[in-house]
Amino acid sequence: MELLKNRFYSMSLQKAREDEFLILQQWKIRMLEYALKFRELSHFAPAYVVDKRLKMNPFRDRLNLGLKEKMVVQHYALYEDMYNIAVNIKRATKEKNEFYNE
Repeated sequence: MELLKNRFYSMSLQKAREDEFLILQQWKIRMLEYALKFRELSHFAPAYVVDKRLKMNPFRDRLNLGLKEKMVVQHYALYEDMYNIAVNIKRATKEKNEFYNE
């Protein structure tokens, strides 16, 4: 991965992508978009996602506030588990909002 990154991305572009990762927040973007962007940019910031457990912290901490407060009360063993739970919470919240808005 490192060889491909160095071959196809200039150092300045790599640094720009790392900086973009460091400020990435979910805020109002859809969960899937946030997760895809997080995964894409994390390749440019390996020091912050050395392993799957460390990868969970920035992912969770940058979720929108409503979702984040629901996520912090649970313990996650794997990044994939945390991602799946976040998606399920987001889906349930959307269904609840649609139900009450009808």
